[in-house]
Amino acid sequence: MFLGFPAGAGYGLGDMSSPWLTAGIVAGLVLFPVLGNLRPDLVSFLPSMRQYAGNWASALWAFAPGAEEKLNSIAHRPTANQLDQLLAMGYPAPAAEITMQQTIAWRSMHSQGRGLFSVLLDSLPDLDQRTVRGAEFVCNSLIGFNFGDGHLHDESLIRAVQSRVGFAPGELVVVWVESQPIHSGIQRYQVIDAALGVVERGSWKVADAVAEQPWLPNGPIPRDVSWRRAGGLLSVRESGAADPAMGSSA
Repeated sequence: MFLGFPAGAGYGLGDMSSPWLTAGIVAGLVLFPVLGNLRPDLVSFLPSMRQYAGNWASALWAFAPGAEEKLNSIAHRPTANQLDQLLAMGYPAPAAEITMQQTIAWRSMHSQGRGLFSVLLDSLPDLDQRTVRGAEFVCNSLIGFNFGDGHLHDESLIRAVQSRVGFAPGELVVVWVESQPIHSGIQRYQVIDAALGVVERGSWKVADAVAEQPWLPNGPIPRDVSWRRAGGLLSVRESGAADPAMGSSA
């Protein structure tokens, strides 16, 4: 980072113009990484210095057939769905879809991706009929920015999308996970139905995700379900019960 700017040439800490500036920078470089590793839910993974080092907050969005197109009904959106962008660029439809699938294959190369897919496989019997998208890419098209921080596409964004689109129960199911605190060996996840709210909370051991292959040849990794509404996603969808924390779109 400092190639060509050696401390001996006047670029050392002692050469800064203000001791308060020096103190502020040092404090920030200490506070945010420490707090972000102890409480990753409070700090973006960027100032926490966790960029691509282990795991970070992430999510997958699983759309029922035809439901993804409903996102294009959102007014004042920066751009259309990524698939539609690729088609507009001249990609054949199969090539456009394969390009989007490469993004979730990339997600599976990271341990949290294996956990996310494990939860989806256990939660959605019709997963092979759904369109699965990486939340980072959906977020980019919705708000125009993301940079990999899962806190930008958490419950708040899903609630905002639902208020504008009005997905039916089961049309959009999101699995969202927080990054691992440094003193803990687990990641905590949520399963969110856009129309019904949070329907499941739980965790998985990071060691189990790391030990598995990206394509989950042995099936979903084990997980510990700490809370499940009315028996799980399918029964909640059938009953139409909503999570008060998320609200209902009815």
